[in-house]
Amino acid sequence: MNNSVNSHSMQDSSYTESAHVLLDTFGRFILTGLGMLVCLSTFLLNYRLVGAIGSVEYSLTEILQEFLLAADAALFFLIARKNTKLKEVAVLAGCFTLCMLVRELDFFFDSIAVHLWKIIVVCIVIFAFHKTLRLAGLRRTLNSMKEIIFSDGFGAIFYGMLMVLILSRVMGMNQLWAFTGAERSEYYIYKRFVEESLELCGYYIYSSGVFSLFLNTLKQDNRA
Repeated sequence: MNNSVNSHSMQDSSYTESAHVLLDTFGRFILTGLGMLVCLSTFLLNYRLVGAIGSVEYSLTEILQEFLLAADAALFFLIARKNTKLKEVAVLAGCFTLCMLVRELDFFFDSIAVHLWKIIVVCIVIFAFHKTLRLAGLRRTLNSMKEIIFSDGFGAIFYGMLMVLILSRVMGMNQLWAFTGAERSEYYIYKRFVEESLELCGYYIYSSGVFSLFLNTLKQDNRA
């Protein structure tokens, strides 16, 4: 009798776990799809507003990219505070994201002083290596990197960065667009917004991975 009850409870637990996994996967699919729609809508808005904006540095895609990067950097530093296993790699990732944010804002920093953004990036890199390799040590940092590879959200973080650093750059190459046969002045604005929109999609995927990692850290913190 007891064995039968235990068997039913185990089956119920298995069904509940399976349903939870399916709902979680479906929810992520919906959120990713909505995010892509936002990216497409942003591209269309940019196309309509480009004449009014006057500068791509102040375009809607640039503003959203900078917002996502700032949020991602903040989340990584929060993860570093809450998760001891991911502390070192979260600090490195947070500083890396912060460097990308500074690079996106280079026009702003250059308006203050020429090459100021480069100096800020160097300072962030020095801080990151001092905080991890020097204070925590190489072995602990490598163990932290191993932990994040097998963590929830790493896939989105990894492929989001591939999209930002490789795909958007390839699509932004003048040599690629020259095959259209149009003059550079004709295709430049379209090329730039395709590149920026792909970057935004990549940043969104990257952000979804960071947010997933942050939620997983909160869950572990609540269980503890």
